Amino acid sequence: MGRRRGNPRDQSDMGNPGKRKSKVERFIAEADARAKMLAEIPSDSGDQLAPPVFMTSPLYADVLAIWNACAALLHKNHFLGALDRLTFAIYCVYQAEFFAADADVKKNGFSKMARATAGGMRPWTNPAVAIRDVASQRVLELSKRFGLTALDRAVLEREFASAGGGADDWGPLGKRRGDDPVVPHDSDGIGMGAEFDSEPPPRERTN
Repeated sequence: MGRRRGNPRDQSDMGNPGKRKSKVERFIAEADARAKMLAEIPSDSGDQLAPPVFMTSPLYADVLAIWNACAALLHKNHFLGALDRLTFAIYCVYQAEFFAADADVKKNGFSKMARATAGGMRPWTNPAVAIRDVASQRVLELSKRFGLTALDRAVLEREFASAGGGADDWGPLGKRRGDDPVVPHDSDGIGMGAEFDSEPPPRERTN
């Protein structure tokens, strides 16, 4: 029976100066660095357009680029409020990971031939393929929360209108609370002319 492989994180803690880090070990090291950075960040300034402080690190340069490309327009359309910033930051992280993984696949291919454990050669799938797939799923899921596609925007606008407002100082479709409410109606127009209806004339009584 072969020796059971240890946890990569435990192995990295023990250290091995003469061994080159694997892709998994490099990922763990980067994740640990990001976790340490998040634990040490100061409080935000309160500016809703300013990215979270952790994005100012060079480690997040690709994430910050996505934030800067989208945040102002989302805020203008009232899809990005004070309580939404960290959730949108998660979207930016996954979007950046998608592009990074896609670049890896373009550079190194979907798979490569390498030696199998039992001997011989076999194709090994590039781990970036799975990372790209997961990141794309997360991006599409989170885009629904911020109206990042035409369909997502239509759904959010309809939900805001039917609920009578959002979760902050802004009501539906950019109206401030206290403005005239948006009254939803059927898209086919049925019932929209009901206010112009009149009472039917009285029926004549016959003997």
